[in-house]
Amino acid sequence: MQVLRTQWALLPTGLAQNIEIHRVDGVITHIGPAPGPCAPGLVLPGLVNAHTHLELCGLQQPGGEGLPHWVRGLMGQRRSQSPADQAAAVAQGIASLEASGTQSVGEVTNSRSADLALAESSLSGAVYHEILGIDPEDCEEAMASVQKPAPTGFHLQAVPHAPYSCSPELLIAAISSQRGPALPTLHLDEDPAERQFLRDGSGPWADVLDFLGRNRAAFKPPGCTPVQYLERLGLLEKVALVHCTLTRGEDLDLLAERGTPVVLCPSSNLHITGMLPDVPGMVERGIPLALGTDSTASGQSLDVMGEVRILVEHFPEIPVEVWLQAATRGGGRIVGVQAELVLGATTELIRIANPAEAWASSPERNIPWSSRG
Repeated sequence: MQVLRTQWALLPTGLAQNIEIHRVDGVITHIGPAPGPCAPGLVLPGLVNAHTHLELCGLQQPGGEGLPHWVRGLMGQRRSQSPADQAAAVAQGIASLEASGTQSVGEVTNSRSADLALAESSLSGAVYHEILGIDPEDCEEAMASVQKPAPTGFHLQAVPHAPYSCSPELLIAAISSQRGPALPTLHLDEDPAERQFLRDGSGPWADVLDFLGRNRAAFKPPGCTPVQYLERLGLLEKVALVHCTLTRGEDLDLLAERGTPVVLCPSSNLHITGMLPDVPGMVERGIPLALGTDSTASGQSLDVMGEVRILVEHFPEIPVEVWLQAATRGGGRIVGVQAELVLGATTELIRIANPAEAWASSPERNIPWSSRG
């Protein structure tokens, strides 16, 4: 039996002081008050990066001009990146995830090019095979493309890209295809151009679809906000939304009513649009939250604690505990893994030396357990 006594621990109920944890063969068998001296620092489950694009590692696209402009530039970069360079960049990205205390990821992919590296890593989580198709006639073919099994330790889930790139038929088919514990995800309400396209079919996204030769005429704009659109399709209770940068007011009320989780990617939002979601409004309403880094093409790194740092700096009135829960159990519930300190859990544990500035510390993986026979 392994025994750990820690000054602070992140439990599902919140931060707890002077806690003793027992583990037998990797399974947590006891959590309770510590009877003796405790090691300083904060122990918490391994981090969960609930939304990332490893296949975009090695790419860097300037931001600040909105999402459509960023996407068009990125498409050109992806075409010029060699398979060897991409494989090396993915390997480096996975190494950085492991070094930053991440145990699980939600990898969003079009090409499945990171599968082999993920299978050889210490990571677990979900492989989100992302599909697109604005023409309803493309729905069956797009869904049929999701066939290759997921890497060992990962759940496979088909996911649609976004409401401006998928027909309502494809949105419904992909989100309703959930078979395992990983919740389908969807980019939503990330940029003003998305709202314009859903309102009347015009704007920068229409230009991008025309540039790509898509049958834009097959799409009938719903004339409402992105959240209202998903509600009309009956999908809000079946999906986790990524970004929600512009979601406000009654739309947030609706997310709270439906219990729809939101994955925040603040570094990406600041890079691409210079805006952040109504985070206080989400916290006030009790909307379930998780954290993601998006890609290194739109964020500073793949370190979830970097996202915590941004949120702490911009919203100092919100306790850091909220973000630590989002970075662990919140993300785990989306990608289908257990990332909380509870009896029977096999979650990895990490330690942060300074709980007062958890977002500024590098997590330690080699926690000094004592052994008792």
